[in-house]
Amino acid sequence: MSKGTLTLASFDVDSRFRRSFARLNNQMTEVQALTARLERLEKRNRLLTLMCGACLAIPILAIVGWQSTTDTVRVKRLEVIDDRGVPMITLSTARNGQGGSIVMRDSLGEKRSWWEVGPETGAFTITSAKDGSNDTTLGMQVGPRNGRLAIISKNGALLSTNMEGDDPRLELYNAKGGTLFAAPLRPKSSE
Repeated sequence: MSKGTLTLASFDVDSRFRRSFARLNNQMTEVQALTARLERLEKRNRLLTLMCGACLAIPILAIVGWQSTTDTVRVKRLEVIDDRGVPMITLSTARNGQGGSIVMRDSLGEKRSWWEVGPETGAFTITSAKDGSNDTTLGMQVGPRNGRLAIISKNGALLSTNMEGDDPRLELYNAKGGTLFAAPLRPKSSE
């Protein structure tokens, strides 16, 4: 066979290589898009956390009457209620009694957001669930050696980012629990 002559076998290999490369390129683009979306969501959540803190500070200062910093109000549970007596914001101890909890509800009294802290851990959750049904939920949890950000759809599809030590992981699951994508964001070092 002379130099520069193409055969059917070389064409098949080249064609398969191009298709594989195109699929790999599409997957990398999808991972980059998901990473950008997660960064945007994290930025929005930081803003939301700051806004929640500001929203909580104003009613607390109003309750204590803008008194000097030497005065203290001590209660086991504090509820900010609407005109009908429905608690909109509740400050109390966490369910396990190991830390503090802030719960915010909508005008129907449905729990929409909660923030709980305990020894070496914190969790923040936002949901659009109504009457206890499953709906879209966003949750963040951090501990001394791990962290997690998860978005769960109404039907159970899941986007999850995990950090165990210095090992990040991104996972996508469909509503039936089937894995769509799961990968470390960077390979583990082989030291």
